[in-house]
Amino acid sequence: MIDTQHIESALALCEYANASAAFLFSDRAADPLERKIVAILKTSTITATGLNKALSKHVPRDKLQTALGSLEAAGRIRVEKQASGGRPTSYISLREVSIHGQNP
Repeated sequence: MIDTQHIESALALCEYANASAAFLFSDRAADPLERKIVAILKTSTITATGLNKALSKHVPRDKLQTALGSLEAAGRIRVEKQASGGRPTSYISLREVSIHGQNP
């Protein structure tokens, strides 16, 4: 007979497999722009303006926003806004991926 503990064990195994795949393939984004962004963020946290400069200002704003939104929704990056006296400054950083499926 299948009990709750069996279901919970199976769920834990699935979560571990998903987290392992995310850990192993975390550097592999399908979109070339997303791959560039991840490569830039591996060096350090950067502002949105700094990211635009690092991409040589060749990426249209809407395309950059779409790529950042996709990476953020996937849990790959973190975007934090900080007050700066005028418009808030956006700081973008990579999220650490844990093999146990928990992002810090």
